[in-house]
Amino acid sequence: MDNLLDYTNQDLENLKESALIRQEIDWLYGMNYSRFYSISSYTGMAMGRVMTPVLKLIFNRDEEIKNFKSKKSYYLEVLSKSDMTYKSGNYEDKLDVEKMKAEIDKDKFLICKEFQKNFEYTNPPLLPDLTDLQKEANKMFKFSSKKTLDILQALYEKGLVSYPRTDSRYLTKAVADTLKDTFIKLKSYKDTGAEWERTNQLALLSNFDIPKRFINEGKVTDHHAIIPTGKTSSNLNSDEKLLYEYILKRFFIIFLKPIKKEVYRIIGEKNKKEYKANKSLVIERGYGEILLGLKEDREVVKEIKVGEEIPIKSSKIKESITRPPSHYTEASLLMVMQNPTLSMVEDLDQYKDILKEVGGIGTPATRAGIIEKLKKKKYISIKNNYIYISDLGQEIILTSLNHKIQDISLTGSLESKLKEIESGELDPSVFRKEIVDSMSEDINSLKESTEKRVMNRSGAVIGTCPKCGGHVVNAKKFYKCENYKSDSGIMCDFTLPGTLCHTDIEVEDVERLLNGEETEEKEFTWKSGKTGSAKLRLDDEGKLVFIFPENKKLPKEEVGTCPKCGRKVIEGKNYYLCEGYKDSCDFIFGKTLCHSPITKADIKILLSGGTTDEKEFTWKSGKKGNAKLKLKDDGSLEFIFED
Repeated sequence: MDNLLDYTNQDLENLKESALIRQEIDWLYGMNYSRFYSISSYTGMAMGRVMTPVLKLIFNRDEEIKNFKSKKSYYLEVLSKSDMTYKSGNYEDKLDVEKMKAEIDKDKFLICKEFQKNFEYTNPPLLPDLTDLQKEANKMFKFSSKKTLDILQALYEKGLVSYPRTDSRYLTKAVADTLKDTFIKLKSYKDTGAEWERTNQLALLSNFDIPKRFINEGKVTDHHAIIPTGKTSSNLNSDEKLLYEYILKRFFIIFLKPIKKEVYRIIGEKNKKEYKANKSLVIERGYGEILLGLKEDREVVKEIKVGEEIPIKSSKIKESITRPPSHYTEASLLMVMQNPTLSMVEDLDQYKDILKEVGGIGTPATRAGIIEKLKKKKYISIKNNYIYISDLGQEIILTSLNHKIQDISLTGSLESKLKEIESGELDPSVFRKEIVDSMSEDINSLKESTEKRVMNRSGAVIGTCPKCGGHVVNAKKFYKCENYKSDSGIMCDFTLPGTLCHTDIEVEDVERLLNGEETEEKEFTWKSGKTGSAKLRLDDEGKLVFIFPENKKLPKEEVGTCPKCGRKVIEGKNYYLCEGYKDSCDFIFGKTLCHSPITKADIKILLSGGTTDEKEFTWKSGKKGNAKLKLKDDGSLEFIFED
């Protein structure tokens, strides 16, 4: 307190200017590009320096999944008599693997080419910061990022945990020195039961020796990692209890030993083909007993000498199919926001260090809000904990495609300049002018390109609404009035489908309809499965109606004389029938009889009193047989069988 910096200190002034310009940049990008793209597309679009790149990440992942093409391959899985599983490499041709299986099955052994035994140690994870807790709570409890933050805030306000909006996973030495007392105070928390007692025993054995990896003064700025305060409460709801006990576990395990495993790698060989087996056995469960519920393995792997035979019990050909990446969860999206280089986005290398230094895009305190904003605006949806981009979200990305507002690298380049302002290397007024000039130039350029764009592009005006006089625009999957579901005071429900009865409605069709004209004739397939041609027009209420062509009947071919009434028998689509059918005559003959076709030549023979050639029939009973056909004097059918 005796050495406080005066507010006129230049370092503080630089820091203040950097923070102010960051706010101004976010406002300028959000306000200008939201308004531009909303006006030019006739669709409300909220854009942001962080929000839009995050939406682009989700769009990219969805596109990657949509365009993914699976590849199939095959491998041989071999089970030894000691129940170790060996696997061959993958082969595109199944025949190669079938040959390998035949070789294995013939003499039932592999030759040991390599046997390795190592010990692997896994240390307890660092203490959690906000982002880490949000990721873990999403994976384990399916909590959204916002829900985790809200619960943490409630626990903080009850005095149970330290400050939640932290981006540090470390402690200072001063705080570390208090943790033994914190641990002892937590004895009054009984809800963990036997698990707590076991943890207490293990921690006491460690003599509360906190490894140095948890203490780093240089990585604690405003707040240290999230830890319990030592205060306990029984007044917690179920969600608060879940998260609080997880924080307790993360705290307990820093006093515990690493997980120790025996790791075996064995390579068997047969006819110069390698078969690999890997085995991992937990021999000391350490912190894994508490956090992961690990148990020690009692299994023993017998050493195999190089050159020794490995007896085989069985072999099986397995199929392997490459699978697309998973949709993001909030946990995996937070991970990419924290470390954008994981997204495999190009051109991030030059900003890799600065993005790492500033902790990615967004801050631990704002990332949950960004995801919630995307949900609230219906740009994304959550199904079974996975994130999917919506139609509106896709429209935003496609409308602003290749613009810098979508680029993660924009944050990197801006942060680099802001760091220069903090260090005094860059004049704030120079950077302000650079930003404003650059944005003005960009907006003007976008306006010019928008005016020149083809009128049938998504969002462009197509015509005048027949209901309210507003503009009708292309809304990607349908056409709508600009006042459709509008909050401008003018409410209009006019829309036209983008697809009708399996037929696309093109922009040219909509232009004709809005001009009071009929469309060109189009082919439609109705729900019944029936197909046909029709034109479209709008009625007086602005509704689509079909205009069917006049039914021009073609003259039907006469195939004979009706044996019942003497009129003509004509050929229909599926039948031969009297022209007086359903009038005064009931003569009709199908073009298929008992699964056998009746040709025009056959019906002409029958109507002339003759007998057809022999045909093969399948009757309802399933019985098959050959017969000829003849019409009786009353016009009924008679089968003529051979003796």
